[in-house]
Amino acid sequence: MKKQTLIIIASLIFVVFISSSIYADELTKKIEKSITVKEGAKLKAENINGDIVLNCWDNNYVNIKATIVASKTEDLERISVDINKIENDVKVEVRYSEDHYDNFWSFIRYLKNIGKHGKANVNIDIKVPKNMGSINLETVNGDINIKDTDIPLRLETVNGEIEAFEVSKLLKAETVNGSIEISIKQLNDDIDLETVNGRIKIYLPADVKADISAENINGSIKTDFPLIVSGEIIGKNLKGKIGGGGTKIRCETVNGSIYILKK
Repeated sequence: MKKQTLIIIASLIFVVFISSSIYADELTKKIEKSITVKEGAKLKAENINGDIVLNCWDNNYVNIKATIVASKTEDLERISVDINKIENDVKVEVRYSEDHYDNFWSFIRYLKNIGKHGKANVNIDIKVPKNMGSINLETVNGDINIKDTDIPLRLETVNGEIEAFEVSKLLKAETVNGSIEISIKQLNDDIDLETVNGRIKIYLPADVKADISAENINGSIKTDFPLIVSGEIIGKNLKGKIGGGGTKIRCETVNGSIYILKK
């Protein structure tokens, strides 16, 4: 998604949801499904209002647990969680009964209609085999949390934080209103981290070899590593090499500090 579009949507969503009432009594509905997959399977999960948590295990199937939390029965019934196997891949999609927008303004009207309802969240807990081909997780209002995986990752939210601990493969993480915290157990692929309002913190092995690009506007840039800088340090745009250089790591934020730290 374009960054400018994300900022507009994030602002609109914040205005919409801030007006929603929080009720003392909550209604819940639990959905669970398991899907057997072969090595190399891809997973894509799309949420709207709620968190996504993912862990790996030694089984040969994907397990999805979704918990719908709403303040009204009508809100509970208007939310569905579609879990499907497409060839060898798995797709999880949260849908609201008003999900029928076909352009930007119809999407805005959809967000406005959500605000007329009470509080409604869907929190998704996923367990996947360690030999999956790729993981793509998206939400709008919610956090994304991943622990201990060697699977290539693409993580995206708008209003929420991203945490990925003990990862090693290709990683792209993007949010608008939220921080990003990453811990790398072994750097095997490029890392691309981007937010607008939030800090970025990345922990790297002490013997890492990487080309670093770090950029922000309001905030500092700090590192534990000796950094060989090529060219000039312009404003708060830092480019350099750790351990002679190697895998590319890009960190970019507008309002927030950037920390490149040793584990």
